[in-house]
Amino acid sequence: STYISKIEPVTTTIPGSEESEVRALSSVTRVNWPTKVIAPITYEFKGRVSPIQFGAEVKLQHFVSGKWRTIAKTQTNGSGTWSVEWENPNAGKYQVRIAATNKKGTVKTSATKISVAGKLKLTVPASAKKGKKATISGAVSPATPGVKVTLERKIGNSKWKKITSVTTDAKGKWSTVRTMPNTASKVYFRVTTSHDKLGKLKSSVKSLVVK
Repeated sequence: STYISKIEPVTTTIPGSEESEVRALSSVTRVNWPTKVIAPITYEFKGRVSPIQFGAEVKLQHFVSGKWRTIAKTQTNGSGTWSVEWENPNAGKYQVRIAATNKKGTVKTSATKISVAGKLKLTVPASAKKGKKATISGAVSPATPGVKVTLERKIGNSKWKKITSVTTDAKGKWSTVRTMPNTASKVYFRVTTSHDKLGKLKSSVKSLVVK
């Protein structure tokens, strides 16, 4: 009888194949760097490597404690494009870059400064009656529960005075009812907060006329 032994596959790199023709990367282009302060929610970076190639590793990095540290990474597709998410960064100022690597080496973008911060909104009525109550309200963005917000007031040309602190609800909103002065006047309000996720924030100044 004749027996056929198991045939072992042979792997070789064929001249002209994708593996043998990996070209050195020259640059990372078309990155959608933010042009203004971004909210502390997930931000998706996109771009392309040149020359176009599949499978290059792309890293999103930020500079901290004297070193470049990787936040997230991905790979390029067949068009040489890529996307990578920066998930829910805390408020702050960052130096960020993109690094792309293949078998021939690594290329990097220059460092780009990015600011991350939330927003603080204040709403007051246009007017109120002397000695009566008025509702002052607002919200933080992105909606964040449990944020302590401090309300400040200034009557006429007097100094700013902290009058109360409130906490945002499940939808990031807050409100408080305040008694107006007993004399006709113009009253100014502003709110402030300091929060790890949202940052140190101050609203615009809003005013109401007490009649």
